[in-house]
Amino acid sequence: MTCVGAVLLLPWIAYLAASLPRSHSVRAWNVAWVGFDVVLAVCFAFTGWWLLQRRQVAIMGLSVTATLLFCDAWFDVSFGWGSSEQLWALGSAALFELPIAALMIASTLRILRRSSAVVAQLRGQLSPPVSIWEQRFVMLAPDDDAAYSPKK
Repeated sequence: MTCVGAVLLLPWIAYLAASLPRSHSVRAWNVAWVGFDVVLAVCFAFTGWWLLQRRQVAIMGLSVTATLLFCDAWFDVSFGWGSSEQLWALGSAALFELPIAALMIASTLRILRRSSAVVAQLRGQLSPPVSIWEQRFVMLAPDDDAAYSPKK
């Protein structure tokens, strides 16, 4: 389904690239930006709480917050390009938003790796787990996992 979504977006992207105006005036600009930052702050708060509580759901919070940080950097740089805010947008993205997002993604991968290692150990698997990029869902029983293993 997600692959279908990616394919369906291609003509939409082409349409937008050809039809959108080069500039646009927005009445609720401040509402959009303040609202975005409120959502980002809420995501930071929940993610921090889940991490302090050592909850698995922190993976979701880390992923969502990192994604919002990447989006924030993208829009700051895009909208600030060629203006007096360009230097601030680039600096903010390079020094804060992108490094924090990268740290959150690295933390997500670390939690996934450790969780998979614990599950493998509990299943009695002595060999180290496969790469995080090749792992199957942890929720599968060991015999189900064999049915879903990649064909070599």
